[in-house]
Amino acid sequence: MSSADKRERPSVQVTPLRLRLADSAEQAAARAKRLGNPPRNLEMIGTRDMMVYGYIDQAELDGALLYVGCRACHDASPDILALYLVSEAGFAGTWVNPQSGIVRVIRKDGSIGPNPAGHFCASRMQMNAD
Repeated sequence: MSSADKRERPSVQVTPLRLRLADSAEQAAARAKRLGNPPRNLEMIGTRDMMVYGYIDQAELDGALLYVGCRACHDASPDILALYLVSEAGFAGTWVNPQSGIVRVIRKDGSIGPNPAGHFCASRMQMNAD
């Protein structure tokens, strides 16, 4: 298989995303102005479990944007998922990582590559509360 054929195949990553409604105290704290962190319209919060890599990311729904990863970190940047379709079955849209931290995509020639981006879909699953 040529490298061109490999690029055309979409990659699939299965990771649990758990979200809950933000309570009033969390919403008020998110709206507060702090140095270096703009106010946020926090609606839901949660985590994405990156089991394959051994870490857990923060997740925040801010309007129609779902931020996955640390929004206020200087050494990393979150994936930003723009939700275009939301239904009882799940949600879908596009994502981008703005490379706002110290990690960058570097091409073979040493130049900085474009921001990683693509399309996504997520299936809604009901989790049992035991």
